[in-house]
Amino acid sequence: MSDLENDKDLAIFGEEDNIKPIDLGGPAAGKAPARADVLPPIIDPDSRKPGAIPIKSDKPREPNAILKGDYLDLLDKNPTMRQICIAAGWEQRTIDEVKIDVDLSCFLLDKTGQTRNDEDFVFYNNEKAIEGAVKHMGDSRTGAGDGDDEVVFIDLQGIPFDVIKVMIVLSIYDDEHTKKNFGMLRDMYVRIVNNENDDEIMRFTIEDDLVRGFNGFLSLCLVREGPKWFVECVGNASRDGLAAIAKGYGIIVKEQTG
Repeated sequence: MSDLENDKDLAIFGEEDNIKPIDLGGPAAGKAPARADVLPPIIDPDSRKPGAIPIKSDKPREPNAILKGDYLDLLDKNPTMRQICIAAGWEQRTIDEVKIDVDLSCFLLDKTGQTRNDEDFVFYNNEKAIEGAVKHMGDSRTGAGDGDDEVVFIDLQGIPFDVIKVMIVLSIYDDEHTKKNFGMLRDMYVRIVNNENDDEIMRFTIEDDLVRGFNGFLSLCLVREGPKWFVECVGNASRDGLAAIAKGYGIIVKEQTG
């Protein structure tokens, strides 16, 4: 993988006013080994059916609701579905607080749990991969307004077969290192929508206790098993931010200078 120094298209550390670098709350730059606190659980299709044991809750489930630990067939209700959107939303806990910039990103992973190249990291500065089969629909820096704040489009049939997982990540952009965290937000969710008719398929409502004090969150993972796709509701939080999570998936992140 490149060191991204001359990669103008990816522009992780661009100088333009409309380009923001990755938050550097993690360790020093360089290729990082796989990290148990960052990477998702290893999924063994032969031993994990129906999957991990979901977290028990006394609350009745809303339609389409999923919980941490769920492992569900994405195409169960619509086997012919091809295009989906991963949408995330959140609200400021108090309106007088400094604005919290939450970012939705995804990592396209091979059988080793690593990205194949820099393009496999789709985020605010690299908005599409695989000729548009995966596309970030734009960066919202305030989360203002009702409904979805950031969206990633995915054409399932356009993803090559050596990509077997798509990890969906939420992170807080904190260029001034002011220790912003998800506890400053409320009503966080990630949902999966059928792009062809806008029907909601699954919704992960993120409880405050899962993310309070953290600034990175591995939310959902799309998992390919032959011709089928499953959704693992991962729900793992991280204090290391997006840069460290990216390193854990094999992306080399240069330190920002100047």
